[in-house]
Amino acid sequence: MDTPEIVAAMALAALAGGAVGLRVEGISNIEAVRRVTDAPIIGIIKRDLPDSEVRITPWLEDVDALCAAGADIIAFDVTCRPRPVSVEDLFQRVQATGCLAMADASNIEDGLLAHRLGIDFIGTTLSGYTQTPVPTEPDLELVKQLSQAGCKVIAEGRYNSPALAAAAISAGAYAVTVGSAITRIEHICSWFCEAIQHAPQETKQQNSRVTDGTTRCRGYSKLFWLTMPPTLSDLLRMRMKKLTGLIAAPHTPFDEQGEVNYPVIDQIAEHLVNDGVKGVYVCGTTGEGIHCSVEERKKIAERWVKAAQGKLSLTLHTGALSIKDAIDLSRHAETLDIFATSAIGPCFFKPGNIDDLIAYCQAIAAAAPSKGFYYYHSGMSGVNLDMEQFLIKAESKIPNLSGIKFNNADLYEFQRCLRVSGGKFDIPFGVDEHLPGGLAVGAIGAVGSTYNYAAPLFHKIIADFNAGNQVAVQRGMDQVIALIRVLVEFGGVAAGKAAMQLHGIDAGNPRLPLRALTKEQKQTVVNRMRDAIAI
Repeated sequence: MDTPEIVAAMALAALAGGAVGLRVEGISNIEAVRRVTDAPIIGIIKRDLPDSEVRITPWLEDVDALCAAGADIIAFDVTCRPRPVSVEDLFQRVQATGCLAMADASNIEDGLLAHRLGIDFIGTTLSGYTQTPVPTEPDLELVKQLSQAGCKVIAEGRYNSPALAAAAISAGAYAVTVGSAITRIEHICSWFCEAIQHAPQETKQQNSRVTDGTTRCRGYSKLFWLTMPPTLSDLLRMRMKKLTGLIAAPHTPFDEQGEVNYPVIDQIAEHLVNDGVKGVYVCGTTGEGIHCSVEERKKIAERWVKAAQGKLSLTLHTGALSIKDAIDLSRHAETLDIFATSAIGPCFFKPGNIDDLIAYCQAIAAAAPSKGFYYYHSGMSGVNLDMEQFLIKAESKIPNLSGIKFNNADLYEFQRCLRVSGGKFDIPFGVDEHLPGGLAVGAIGAVGSTYNYAAPLFHKIIADFNAGNQVAVQRGMDQVIALIRVLVEFGGVAAGKAAMQLHGIDAGNPRLPLRALTKEQKQTVVNRMRDAIAI
């Protein structure tokens, strides 16, 4: 019964019965479950190693594979036993994927170590399984101890009845994982058979027709979070994913009359997918969102949802000069299939301190409560406040705060933001010409305008950076400098729109007060951009 099709069917049945998440073992099983539900998935890989008793997600490549398969949370063994990869290295790798981390602990020492490292959830998964004989009852005392220490505890291991699951919650568990009691037919059957065999003789005779046929299986999914409030589950699902790779800030195409040219959005989306871009940041600075009406922005958002076809992560900038407009746009975004909303700081009447900025963002984020929210930190807004302090103070006031779109070359501030609350916030880097610096201090995602027409160049820079090839990175950045020189000379938005002609896309001219380029200037931009990319 351990086939992807059956595991996916069992997952749907459990969700229909009230489970709000799944713990799934094996890449093919996770992929099958992810295809049929967007419920949170704890992913694991089990291995039988010749030189270590550690079985649950022991390798760094296991972490990468689980993330790629669709896991939201990656669980791994944190016991103090000989292991191929350290707990610290595994946790750092999970953080790099943007997933949340779960520590499968066996005792209080394991759990507290994981908690000190900042691992998001502590599971009692291995309690009793690193010794012999294995106990028959769950370790409620460990749940209580970890909960009192401030851990988010997922109780797991021998919770084979509703009463025991309830007892775990009473002991302080954040959630309960139920495995064999639901998924392992051979175990369930053996419990009934054992009960019959130990029943009084007259009862055993009356029930002698019961069969004890069983099948040995491995690697089943587990059903969990049976008691987590659905609203919290929604929030967790929204917060656990981070923007990774290149996120393009697409231009809003206009026709010769200056109206939005909606069909061209389809062309841009197809081009970005083909170039390996992971997502788009719609109607930001590059997208001239502030130049568009509220109704235009709603239609642009709807067109992007349609054009992306689920192949691009969509973040909608809903910031506006009027907070009423921003709230209206966010409410509309709440109805769409998007990843998150975002808002720049007000650029006329500016907030004077962090608390005022938080109040402003809080009102906008609350209008799209099921979507993540990114504050757009841009020098163009003129709002220059400490973003580390913003995250620290806003964490408790904006429940759906995902992080900050960080469009600032201050790597000191950027790095401090990355480290807030153990690295829980997503801080995509937004300065294309400083990308290697962002990568060096921990960026895993980057939002930029040049990724619209030069994504392959930046893919290579990232690959060279990861390979430690500094000379190649420097050569790539020489090309980037050549691109940026053109943008500075001719105007970033106007020149960027002209550069889309490199890919056969006519994005039109920018709206006033931005200056449109002449036909000759556009051709000069295209030629110089082509030369820069081809260096």
